[in-house]
Amino acid sequence: LGALVETYLKAINSGEVPCLENSVNTLAQQENTAAVQKAATYYREQMAQRVRLPTDTLEELLDVHMACKEEALTVFLERSFKDEDCEFEKQLLRIIKHEKKDFLVKNEKESEQYCQEKLDQLSKPLMESISEGIFYVPGGHQLYKEMRQRIEEDYRQLPRKGVK
Repeated sequence: LGALVETYLKAINSGEVPCLENSVNTLAQQENTAAVQKAATYYREQMAQRVRLPTDTLEELLDVHMACKEEALTVFLERSFKDEDCEFEKQLLRIIKHEKKDFLVKNEKESEQYCQEKLDQLSKPLMESISEGIFYVPGGHQLYKEMRQRIEEDYRQLPRKGVK
């Protein structure tokens, strides 16, 4: 209401004929812009708090996204005012869609990095054995295959490998 009075007084002081409808529309635009920003910030913060990257599955990330999206829409709707064409709601949904894509890309990158680190860690003894020439003896190939199979089994049992 204070912003509406301020807009109305500016019109009077500038010598214009005050129009209540224009003042209301200006106020609605300001409030809706602020509502979009508040809801987008809420979405970002909640996703950052609730998602532990890399996620085990894509579904895990999408479930958190849907919950945060619904909550962000509620935050927007609590503050929005006269968004008759849903212009500002659509703007918020575009921002959320973009943020979701960023989280998906980040999840893939962290998954790939995590998996590479674990593979490097698990295969270090194998690489050292190769460097030491342990497999260059009769029966060495069989020993190599067994060691490699153990690495693959250990890798499969690792949790939180993610989506990559």
